[in-house]
Amino acid sequence: MKLYVAALVLSLLACSNESSLKNVVEAFGSSTEAPVFLASRAVSPTVLDFEFSQPVKVKNLNFQPALEIEQVTEGTVVEIQYTERPGKGERIVADVLVEDEQQNTLNVLVPLRTRNDKLPQVQITEIRTEYSKPKVEFIEFKVLGDGNLGALQLFIASNGLDVPIYEFQPVDVKRGDYVVLHLRKLDENAKDETGTALGVVVKETDATEGRDFWLPDAKKVIRKTDAVYFVDQDGKIMDAVLMSADSGTQWANENIAKAAELFNRQGAWKGTGTRTPTPNDAVQTANTTATRSISRNESKTDSNTASDWFITGSSKATPGIVNVSIADKYVPK
Repeated sequence: MKLYVAALVLSLLACSNESSLKNVVEAFGSSTEAPVFLASRAVSPTVLDFEFSQPVKVKNLNFQPALEIEQVTEGTVVEIQYTERPGKGERIVADVLVEDEQQNTLNVLVPLRTRNDKLPQVQITEIRTEYSKPKVEFIEFKVLGDGNLGALQLFIASNGLDVPIYEFQPVDVKRGDYVVLHLRKLDENAKDETGTALGVVVKETDATEGRDFWLPDAKKVIRKTDAVYFVDQDGKIMDAVLMSADSGTQWANENIAKAAELFNRQGAWKGTGTRTPTPNDAVQTANTTATRSISRNESKTDSNTASDWFITGSSKATPGIVNVSIADKYVPK
């Protein structure tokens, strides 16, 4: 009797928890003998890979939007070669039906993004963690080279480390551009600026001269004690900031502790010596408010430490443009 298995695989499973899926294969694979989907990845601008627990043949394959398929290589890794599309880091959905040697079938429906080899280096330059209507939290970053932002992922550790808080669509950018991701949306007229028209005026106080993007909801997603970082399609941290409202040697939040360990492994943020950064090594944010952001000292060479940062003086935030100098930092009275 043939065994038919259908699986709806969401992006969370497609991009993470690969070890957990392999544990499932080890525990149940021998009894069901059905193939299990493990992961998908964009290998190049013209190649997608889909990994399974055992060799499979492709019975049916569809993409939305449609891709012009040139070649399909079958096996434990199914390799799809296609004609390159104009979009870099474009979101697509793959519908793949595969069959193993025993004619067991598996249907995988998985969202992913095409490869973007034009992703420029980015550097986080300013963060507001506090909200007071109409001033909303934001993360500003500077583009360090010409390229395209498609598939750039932003993680905020207090929300978890498995799913990005935001993933950028394909947008061409230039070296020196400032991009502001507003972490709340209070005005339905606030639109992502994906074209050449920037600085569109809306009711939001912090619509900027730079390139503005908006989270669709109006809820708290960043905190004074948090870890913020950008990741490319290979899981490499492009830039990171570690923040703490309290000093100490231990993180109270498990996700932030894990993020600090990740930063240490990838050299994205430094603790004392070679140890994992602690709250004492983070940017101290106790005095931040809705009118006092934290700003990078843009005249200083990046050291991946808290010494690169200062609390901006009251009403001195500069989303979308170059930061104020350290002379305008907040000084407690």
